[in-house]
Amino acid sequence: MKNKLVFAFVAASILPLSSHAQLLVGAHMNTSISGTVEIELDSSFTVKEDIDTNSVSFYIGKQNSRNNYFLLGFDNFSMKIEGDSEKIKAKGLRLDAHFVYGEKQVKPYFGLGFGVYTSDDILINDDITGVSFQLMGGAKVELTEQLELDFALQSQAIAWQDVEVGFGNTTMSIINSQVTLGAGIAYKF
Repeated sequence: MKNKLVFAFVAASILPLSSHAQLLVGAHMNTSISGTVEIELDSSFTVKEDIDTNSVSFYIGKQNSRNNYFLLGFDNFSMKIEGDSEKIKAKGLRLDAHFVYGEKQVKPYFGLGFGVYTSDDILINDDITGVSFQLMGGAKVELTEQLELDFALQSQAIAWQDVEVGFGNTTMSIINSQVTLGAGIAYKF
């Protein structure tokens, strides 16, 4: 938990602050169109499974004078391995940058970001931490000066920390990656 608070403080402190920056808050929902989880044991045996993912994010951020967005978000993430009824849940903090083009009502953008996730559901009963990297592209649709919709296609990978399993003589590595479609709404102050 301490690491999450340090990450949040550092991320919030690097959000661009200027007289031209506009504060915004929002929410975003994503669902996967494809995804895989790869589990490797001792670098010799690998299992790859298809997954379905969903996430709900809440974020705060700034829109600077160049129309770029810098967002700090809290993400609730769930993953279900196909053929299994149990959902695996994770929570994370992420920092994303959206580079927006144009000043019209519909503005295309591309973005990138990274995050830190934790879960106590991934194949073991201990908390584990993962680091994510995401690339995205989409469009922002201005409904009013304060209200904006966001539609995005995102590719995200999360590499989870290695875990000792069995009697401590086997190392398990887990990486999940997914491509998602999402929609969100933001309010600008």
